[in-house]
Amino acid sequence: MTKVDKKASLQQRAHYAKIVNGISPLQVQMERMRYHYKRFLRMKDALPDNVLFSQSAKPEIQAKLIEIVKELDWAGTAAALAAPYKHPRLASLEVKQSLDLSNLTNEEVEVVTRILAKARSVAAIVPEENERPTKQLN
Repeated sequence: MTKVDKKASLQQRAHYAKIVNGISPLQVQMERMRYHYKRFLRMKDALPDNVLFSQSAKPEIQAKLIEIVKELDWAGTAAALAAPYKHPRLASLEVKQSLDLSNLTNEEVEVVTRILAKARSVAAIVPEENERPTKQLN
């Protein structure tokens, strides 16, 4: 089996893994996330209880804490890379369709007209996403 260059990008490694093992890059990222998260949990659980809130931890404990945070960071990076493929965003669609009211009775047309007028008045009150203020009021 050929060794993968340690300087290879994550995409290159994922592509290589897919070719060799027949798994997708998403599966590689998910496995990487689980691996680092499990390591984080094991390392965190091995620490004494009061160490996480101690201001005067020994240098070796501080180094261990840095390693634990790195594991969580690696898990988060893998999760962020996998998220767009695991949970794709929904595309917004604008539907433009005319209504055919010819099959409706006069009463039904009045009801539809009132509903549409109410919907338009509510839509006029709610600002568009890009028109909303960016600062929060106190």
